[in-house]
Amino acid sequence: MQSADLLEELDRGVGTAAGLALRFGVSRPTLWRRLAPLLGAGQVVALGAARSTCYGREVGHWPVYRVMPVGEVLEFGVLHALAAGQYYLRELTSDLPYFLRDPRQHWDALGDLIVGAEALDHYLAHQPVLVEPAQRQKHYARLADESMAEGAAASALRGEQPKFTVALARGRLVQHCLVKFSPPRNTPLGRRWSDLLVAEHHAHVCLRAAGLAACESQLLMTESRTYLEVVRFDRVGERGRRGVSSLAAIEAWQPGAPCDWVAAARRLVRERRLGQEDLRRVRLLWAFGALIGNTDRQPDNLAFFDNHEGALTLAPAYDMLPMLFAPQQGSLPDVTFKVPPPTAATIAVWPEALARRYWRELVAHALVSPDFRGISRGCLAALG
Repeated sequence: MQSADLLEELDRGVGTAAGLALRFGVSRPTLWRRLAPLLGAGQVVALGAARSTCYGREVGHWPVYRVMPVGEVLEFGVLHALAAGQYYLRELTSDLPYFLRDPRQHWDALGDLIVGAEALDHYLAHQPVLVEPAQRQKHYARLADESMAEGAAASALRGEQPKFTVALARGRLVQHCLVKFSPPRNTPLGRRWSDLLVAEHHAHVCLRAAGLAACESQLLMTESRTYLEVVRFDRVGERGRRGVSSLAAIEAWQPGAPCDWVAAARRLVRERRLGQEDLRRVRLLWAFGALIGNTDRQPDNLAFFDNHEGALTLAPAYDMLPMLFAPQQGSLPDVTFKVPPPTAATIAVWPEALARRYWRELVAHALVSPDFRGISRGCLAALG
């Protein structure tokens, strides 16, 4: 066994001392004589401790930090990228650990984890500019223009709708908000996106009234735009954070997992990572979305509070709105809402009464345009 043979073997994946010795038919002392110089030269890294120690070929590594609810920054570990697409952070995985799949390299990313010293330096240097509620209109106009000019590539925020983040000073309380905004309302597309932001806010209101956790939100109408402030549930006070992982991140960690919310939640229950009550809530949210024309129930629109040790708890509902009526390729869609039937997964929680209330209250909502009021009336009639 030569050093080149050992490196070639580790290029195929991580190995333990016992496994490598068996693979090459040598004793452990002989293996160690070949391994020690490679470790010293940095060509091989040792991962883990004691009997769980394994050896691999590293292609990169980054420190990972965790921001606690009180704002304290702790070292979470070091992420090692290894040959053959493997990773090591507290344990060996065949892909990027699921809780790092949501973008973490930006200092203002989702959740409480920050990847890389550069991103942490940005977080530590950043002092939130606290906006007084009375000054929102002035600040929001500027931030909306900046967001449109910078584009999605400059932001940690994902999704179709333009948005920015802001820290609101409400007395002694600091609330970090994600703010979505419409194009100018003097265009058909602007009016439609304004209606959809009103509809999204109203979904939060209806869900909370029904006893389901949903984001706190507030509408702000200016002469030109409509803004929807959504309080971030992954932020605590001025500097604190909470661990959150999207279903998209969790599903990507499990290749071939079901793509719909209910099937994914059932799997998490089977793995004892999610409770039965949260499964019931996921079923209800999935069904409610279907009944209000939310055609964008993607895995990144459902999230869980995450302690990064396996246990998950359903986070408040967000991005719940009738995307069936959203503009497509610069024009308003010519579509009709068709009531979907319940399924075996949703029949026990089928929230038709809640959906009727939602559409009925949108019909009467003061901030809805006449056009969307007619759409809402049609959806209510379809429900019977």
